[in-house]
Amino acid sequence: MMKTKVIAVMAAMLLLGTVQARPNAEWNLKGASRTEGKVVLTLVSKEPELTTANRQAAEQTATRQCATWGLATAELNGEIERVCDGRSRFGKCKRWQFTMPLQCNASAP
Repeated sequence: MMKTKVIAVMAAMLLLGTVQARPNAEWNLKGASRTEGKVVLTLVSKEPELTTANRQAAEQTATRQCATWGLATAELNGEIERVCDGRSRFGKCKRWQFTMPLQCNASAP
């Protein structure tokens, strides 16, 4: 019985650690052009503003895409667009969609 409790507690701690370790942002590839070295990502969030962690996650996601083309890094290239992606029945925005354009670079900064 004690062994089962210990295993359950350890499993719960492992699950909690996994949930906490997940990145804040789930960026999705909206578009990419190898010839232009451009990547466009989107994120849907309940938060009305991007955090530093969100921006870093986007740059990491884009950098991985750039690396498949033989380019070292990605950086913001233009304005981040934010639009309401879902409203409550009272008209208040409850979900935001961010679109972030990034440019691949051949050399690391």
